[in-house]
Amino acid sequence: MSEPYFYEIVNRFIAEQGEALSEDERYILNVFQSFCHSKYRRMTMALFSEEMMDKFLLVWLPSNITKIQEGTLHCIPTSFHKLCDFIETQYHVVFTRKYTETTKELLRISDVNKAFSKFLNDPIISYSPMVIDFERYRRQKQKAEGITYESKEKGYFAVKDIFPNNALVLRKLVSGRYVKIVLDKDIINCVKVNDILYMSIKQNPYLSWEIEEVKKYFPSDSLQYIM
Repeated sequence: MSEPYFYEIVNRFIAEQGEALSEDERYILNVFQSFCHSKYRRMTMALFSEEMMDKFLLVWLPSNITKIQEGTLHCIPTSFHKLCDFIETQYHVVFTRKYTETTKELLRISDVNKAFSKFLNDPIISYSPMVIDFERYRRQKQKAEGITYESKEKGYFAVKDIFPNNALVLRKLVSGRYVKIVLDKDIINCVKVNDILYMSIKQNPYLSWEIEEVKKYFPSDSLQYIM
């Protein structure tokens, strides 16, 4: 018999657990199984590396965090501990078990995204379920029509310093260029030095930089996987 692929093992575990998994645990494991099938379809246990799980937790989840409810994020430690117990018993593969610490970071990243959404008047309040604030949409459109910006940039930026006056110093990872951006305390209270943002910024007529859109926000540990 050929060795099963890793995504098949995850799928078997979900099926065998049945009602022993909560709805949120089942959801996050199904999402993980889909990720494994899409990105690591040919990976067997013989080829297994925890790098795959790190990429899911540190890159894929932060990239899609607005689509996942907070209650589901809270279930990551229990769901992954159950899965790892199963794999360790069946295949004698030992995991590093960093899921509780990682989940705390994911919940923080979720808070950062919400704070940026509010600060930037993003009309999409939630993707799961989909909630749109049409008043925010109106204000955003009015602001965009009223100002001519000098220049724009897009890319990965790392937080290099945080100032008491609610300003961040960020460094563009490709060019090394530094920019200083004033935000508000709700964002400043959530961010950490070395966090990574994939965003677009624009320079106003007064030559100060503003954030146009934060597309993705990552904890510092993700750097090795996104560049």
